[in-house]
Parts: sequence; C-alpha cells; structure tokens
Amino acid sequence: MLKQQYSKGNKLVWTGFLLGILFKVLPVFSTPETFPGLASFAPIFNILAIVFLIVLIYGLVLVLKSRGRHWAWILLLLPLNAIGIVVIYMLKDKLPQETPAPTYNQN
Repeated sequence: MLKQQYSKGNKLVWTGFLLGILFKVLPVFSTPETFPGLASFAPIFNILAIVFLIVLIYGLVLVLKSRGRHWAWILLLLPLNAIGIVVIYMLKDKLPQETPAPTYNQN
C-alpha cells in the first residue's frame, strides 16, 4: 500500500513539476510579436500552471504520507521551491521497518 502511494505520489510530483514549468514558461514566449497564435492563450497557461502546482502539492503529500511524515512539511519546505522538493525526498522514513522473520538452520 505504501509503495503504491509513493509511486503514485512520485508520478504526480514529476507531472506537476514539469508541466507547471512548461505552463509558466509558455506565456513568456507567447507574445504577439513572437507567437501571435499563442498570445490569446496566455491566461489559460497561467491557470494551468496553478492547476499543476496543486497536482505537485498533492503528489508531495502522498510521498510524505508514504514515509510516515505529516503533510505540514510542505508548508515548511515548499517556499524553498526545488530545494524543498529535494529535501522532502531526502527525509528518512519514520515508519517502522519490517524485519524478516529469523530463519533457523536445521542441519
């Protein structure tokens, strides 16, 4: 269950991060002089950037939950942008690790 939660969260983090950057950069280059066809879509690109920021935050919440951490870590680390995301991925698991059952050699 936790591996599935981590996997889903990881996918959402990368999707939100990369598409968020894309939709924040597109309005910069879509001026009427450079790309007149995209200039009318600039407000939509800003809205999509906000949507993918929410996807990024939800993915980070799933990653934190899979590691046994509280979601409030995002409030501390998200203002650091990419460095905060790296710190979230470097946090150690607080969940108890499953130890394998001891095996006895019956020779």
